[in-house]
Amino acid sequence: MKKILILLGFIGVSYCLQAQQPARPSLIYTEGFDLNLIGQAFPLSNSYHRIDTARYPAFPAVIKRLLTHSAGLVISFTTNSPRIATKWCVTDSKPGNNMTPIMNKGLDLYIKRNGVWEFAGVGRPEGTCSEYVLVQNMGKGEKECLLYLPLYDKVKSLSIGIDSGYQIAAAENPFPKKKWLCMAPALHRALLPAGLEWRTRRDFQETWVLILSTWV
Repeated sequence: MKKILILLGFIGVSYCLQAQQPARPSLIYTEGFDLNLIGQAFPLSNSYHRIDTARYPAFPAVIKRLLTHSAGLVISFTTNSPRIATKWCVTDSKPGNNMTPIMNKGLDLYIKRNGVWEFAGVGRPEGTCSEYVLVQNMGKGEKECLLYLPLYDKVKSLSIGIDSGYQIAAAENPFPKKKWLCMAPALHRALLPAGLEWRTRRDFQETWVLILSTWV
């Protein structure tokens, strides 16, 4: 009986401590289009495609499909929020045998610290539409962030969430140079292994825009 009373006492104290903890702020979401979307060949209105394929009817169907994928697109923003989350929707296509779900349909977050871009978190896909906390419990100072979009799928919608009471704003493009790159299938596979093509560009501080890709 004594042990039961002690156990109930611990449960009561634990409940009281949890009740005294401040409630976590709600998340406020901002559309990705309202921040700085970089990596497109030409600016597109409310689109996460790499190029407006309707302007190029002579492109083969497979090329048009690949150009709707968001590989190489990144959202640049700043925030002082200790927590960053995302909501995004993609297609119902299945990941390839050589891809992880995160690489195929997920997100990568990088934050600059001491002048260096460091990996901060991922957005794990949970279906066609997902909601995921990328990172939390950070300091409240302003942070410069890059959110990389899915490598091998079409993004239908995307928004970034921060704790209420904090700010988020578009940041400058950290890759001031833009190069147009068109390559044959063999060269694409040889030079740009899966999962590395758009991650490696951070080391060169320039934006690579894949105009034509025949990696199928």
